[in-house]
Amino acid sequence: MNLFIWNHIDAASDLQRLRLVLDAMPDEELMRTLERERRGRRDDYPIRAVWNSLLAGVIYGHAGIESLRRELLEVCGFDPVLGARAVSPSWVYTRLVKKVRRHRDLVERMVDQLVDDVAAELPDLGRRIAVDSKGMRTHARGRKDPAESADPDADWGVRAYRETRKMVYGGFEEERRCLKYRCPAAHYGIVCAGRRRCSPTEYGKVVRISLDDPATDRRLFVPVPRHTLQFTREYKKRTAIERVNSWLGMQLGFDVHFVRGMTKMRLKAGLAVAVMLSMAMAQVRRNRLTKMRTLLAA
Repeated sequence: MNLFIWNHIDAASDLQRLRLVLDAMPDEELMRTLERERRGRRDDYPIRAVWNSLLAGVIYGHAGIESLRRELLEVCGFDPVLGARAVSPSWVYTRLVKKVRRHRDLVERMVDQLVDDVAAELPDLGRRIAVDSKGMRTHARGRKDPAESADPDADWGVRAYRETRKMVYGGFEEERRCLKYRCPAAHYGIVCAGRRRCSPTEYGKVVRISLDDPATDRRLFVPVPRHTLQFTREYKKRTAIERVNSWLGMQLGFDVHFVRGMTKMRLKAGLAVAVMLSMAMAQVRRNRLTKMRTLLAA
């Protein structure tokens, strides 16, 4: 069961989407912690109102605080869900983000709680798990010395291309618990200048990968080999995670951002995942599973 198939997400109004997230987001512990730290000080900009508007920025995919504030100036006066003082100065958001970063463990706990809540309602959740990563491009000017860069946590990415041929899958040897691969030149009859250096036999070089060897990377070498049709059929089911990556980049604004540093990026990613889970959970709690994938408001 895929949660994030958002074909009709734009059909829901912005405020309906915001209410979905605010109703489902388990942020009470974080709010109480921040309010406890502010106790006895001025409260010109209530933490909950600013936090709610910060979540709105994640939902609507704003690249920065100023673009969020411009939108809030247009809508906050017409909807009380954002709070009376939602349109705060930029420095208020900067301070709040710094405080939330100090409590990133509570944000991660929110994500874990949402996963548990959804799993309690959908027992099939997690039967098939896909793990993937997404590269986030930084717009900081690069420097040879990372310490001089505006984003010292960023690293250079290099794409290299070379002509290679994969070893040919030769079957699974059950007695040895090994995946067998053989020389592609010998299998396909390709001319290879280095073939004789690998193996003098006509059969070509053979490589066996033991599944029981602790050094074997089980992400690459699995009981269902990557070169089989069965693996291809299973692998197609991971398109759900690619869909999530796509929405992180386009809908939630990760492709164009002004975040600097790994700590800030981890917080932004955590909030984005929490928002997606909250929007799905809101429909589950309303027993509208058919709407869970489209995320239309109730």
